[in-house]
Amino acid sequence: MFFGTNSETVAAFDPASGSSRTLVNGWIGIDAVAADATTVYVASTSTHRVFAVPAAGGDVRTIACTPAPLTIAVDDDYVYWADQSLMQVLRAPK
Repeated sequence: MFFGTNSETVAAFDPASGSSRTLVNGWIGIDAVAADATTVYVASTSTHRVFAVPAAGGDVRTIACTPAPLTIAVDDDYVYWADQSLMQVLRAPK
């Protein structure tokens, strides 16, 4: 499964079937996405938040409020993001 954004939508694409589906739509300012097996993580400078979106669909959860999260990455335990305003790499538990 691949996940992507056009700054307003987070979509999932299954290369095996060629199908795609929208996970969230109508957001403004999605700057980056990262994913693990179950969740897509979204950095948004316009909302000043890092979000978790279930890859299967469902309720969006706020991971962190931060001034300007610009990039994002995940490992087994944490979500990491670079904050452009703070000039720091931050993390929060998934």
